[in-house]
Amino acid sequence: MRCRTFTTALVVPFVWFAVHSDIARAAPEVPADHYNHQAVSEQGPLNKANGRVLALVFNRDASLIARGDFGNHLGVFNTKDGSLVWEKTGKQILPTSLVDVWPVDLLLSAQGEFDGAKISGFKWKTGEPQGRFAPYGGGRNALAFHSILAEIAWVGAQGELYRFYILNSKFRAKGVRQHDRSPYGLTYSGSGDVLYSASPDKKAVAWNTKTGEAKLLFTANRPLIDVAAPRQPDSNRVVFGENRGLLTVIDSESGKAINTLQVPDESVSNLSFHPKNSDLMIVAGKTHLYFWQLSTGKILRTIDTGDRIFALAISQDGTKIATGHESGKVSLLISK
Repeated sequence: MRCRTFTTALVVPFVWFAVHSDIARAAPEVPADHYNHQAVSEQGPLNKANGRVLALVFNRDASLIARGDFGNHLGVFNTKDGSLVWEKTGKQILPTSLVDVWPVDLLLSAQGEFDGAKISGFKWKTGEPQGRFAPYGGGRNALAFHSILAEIAWVGAQGELYRFYILNSKFRAKGVRQHDRSPYGLTYSGSGDVLYSASPDKKAVAWNTKTGEAKLLFTANRPLIDVAAPRQPDSNRVVFGENRGLLTVIDSESGKAINTLQVPDESVSNLSFHPKNSDLMIVAGKTHLYFWQLSTGKILRTIDTGDRIFALAISQDGTKIATGHESGKVSLLISK
């Protein structure tokens, strides 16, 4: 298996860990009505309909947003006016998952599907290539990054797990297989002790990042589409979403289900916790965005986007939320 390392991988560890505390620290709760819909110019480059939006991610200060779409296109745009910063196009470009690697100026793009797929790195501001990894199994959200561990994880073409340590450009694990099909969702716990995967094979799996041990949490009735966990290290919740809208809330300490929730429009495309509020989960349904309070099981706010949702992104500070749609449009929610 060949792997070309990223040229940005050699980062001084002190610098890497020193900047993490402001994101990991708990913050006041964020009310669900904290956001107003502020679409950038619908005629601007960000909303140019290259094809269905497959993936979105903000850079660390949310001044830029990257979008990948079904039209073999990867672009980075200014969030203020939607203007284009740089773009990549071509038959080999099919971004299914995007990740911001901070504090390094690095955007990771999982491109393509199955045996021909790869993960490529680019500088956020210039688009300069920074190396690539292979193989990648495809699937939305099946690429994850944890800043404390300085580690990225992804799933290969045969459903095998890979974990790569960025600071010394070495694998921590590779080739470990637990799924019959490549997972669509992959996320770390806030502490980084556990890596969770959700797959169309209906399996919900927890991987211990210290021992490498994999544990089957449960087998769903329908294909699993995504998984999300709060960024706060002391949180003990993780949520898995089925394609028909059933959410299963797991206690990460016991590994047992403690609640189930049903998305009203019977569909789940993406899940994410608010970075500053471990009790507030943002759920992308078929066309609606739901702000869900886990402690009560109540939906605090519902936003009808009017378009099928395929991608969801939340900025590191929680001030911006973006949804990507079947029409090729991108909608922005900005905090008041």
